[in-house]
Amino acid sequence: MPSLPRRVLFAILGVAVSTLTALVLAEWVATLTLRAPAERKAAEQGTPWDRRDRLDLVVEGRRADPNWFPAVPANTYLERIVTVEGRRVIPLGGVAGVKVVGCNENGYYSSWRTDEFGFANPAGALASRGPHLFFIGDSFTQGDCLKSDESIVGRVRAARVETVNLGNGGNGPLLELASIREYVDRSSVSYALWMYYEGNDLDDLRRDRANPILARYLDPAFAQGLRPIQDKVNGAVRDMANTRYEERVQGRPIVFPSLRQLVWEARNKAGAPRADEAQAHVGHGDDDTLELFLTILRNARDEIAEKGGQLALVYLPEYYRYGGPRLSGGASRRNELLQGARALGIPVIDIDEVFRQHADPVQFFPFRLKGHYNSAGTKIVADEILRFLSTAPIQSMASER
Repeated sequence: MPSLPRRVLFAILGVAVSTLTALVLAEWVATLTLRAPAERKAAEQGTPWDRRDRLDLVVEGRRADPNWFPAVPANTYLERIVTVEGRRVIPLGGVAGVKVVGCNENGYYSSWRTDEFGFANPAGALASRGPHLFFIGDSFTQGDCLKSDESIVGRVRAARVETVNLGNGGNGPLLELASIREYVDRSSVSYALWMYYEGNDLDDLRRDRANPILARYLDPAFAQGLRPIQDKVNGAVRDMANTRYEERVQGRPIVFPSLRQLVWEARNKAGAPRADEAQAHVGHGDDDTLELFLTILRNARDEIAEKGGQLALVYLPEYYRYGGPRLSGGASRRNELLQGARALGIPVIDIDEVFRQHADPVQFFPFRLKGHYNSAGTKIVADEILRFLSTAPIQSMASER
């Protein structure tokens, strides 16, 4: 077979080099395009930003210690079946006794050590002698996206060592009721602070009410009985989380990862409703989700009272309440929800009122963008909670029967 003329070889080489150069340039552009708005703001302000993704940190950490994991959000247990002793269970914490890497909204990744139940507590906190100050909630409560000592619960714990965090990222109200049922013992509680986030808690309830196990928590007599089998639950969660981790590591694109990610996002966003359009049609009195939430809150109030403590609701406002363009569906039902909670005799700590004492509440969000509260925001929330606890003695609350 005759060899190709030199000029043809050079032409082929030229096309190959041009194509490779174009792809490298496209990868660079895609990398810039995929930068989070907060990262761009950080660059403008000269704030350092960790450019690695969360999986990179876990991979690096595992080289010296296998006990590193990405955070496992609560909805993972709805998507992946976890079985213990031949039956399906819905765990309420993450992987127990490990280092967890969370999200990055402020230039660094949050991380925390989990206790023997998979929650963001010092080891032995839940098993220590009570009464405890329990926090119930989602990622705002867990402390994601912040240094542990700058989170809401971390700040309260510095002043109240009896603090126990039962928050988990992605939690909804049924999962939060479940955490009370499974992990708050009689005579172990002084106050339980239910951290309600208006941005998505009602949406999470719509998601979770369809789960047959979670729906059973509406029956005060139902429990999965997780604590007596905690070691087995921990093993099953760890196995699931390891499998999930390995899948993600193996599925990561090595060649032109940013370009591939950008193409994937473009395909999945095509034809999808805009976020502001979607949120405009959610939660505007079009279903009974708010009524169901108030039922859950009443059940939680009664259960905490029967266990010797008192429930209080901490109302956490979303970014859109100050930064527009419009409220999310759940946030639009704020007045109804607060009226319903107060009608149940539940004390309310309204953080919106506290934020509005400042001229510019957007300052309490990372780089003035949508996200969890930044360090300045969590300090205000924690200070208000501590002020409430110092002035509000526990009052026995009779159940509505």
